[in-house]
Amino acid sequence: MAGVFGKDPNMKKSNHAELERLNLERKRKLAEAAAKFNQKKPGVPKSKTAAKE
Repeated sequence: MAGVFGKDPNMKKSNHAELERLNLERKRKLAEAAAKFNQKKPGVPKSKTAAKE
């Protein structure tokens, strides 16, 4: 929506420390989601590939 009204006034207000914090938070959430996904389906993809081979 920022493109509709021109430039977003809050776009460049965050400093480097906040960007680092957001990146670390994003990586942590991604790692948690990957861990949850791997816990739910530990052997399903392996058994499917073994059946095809």
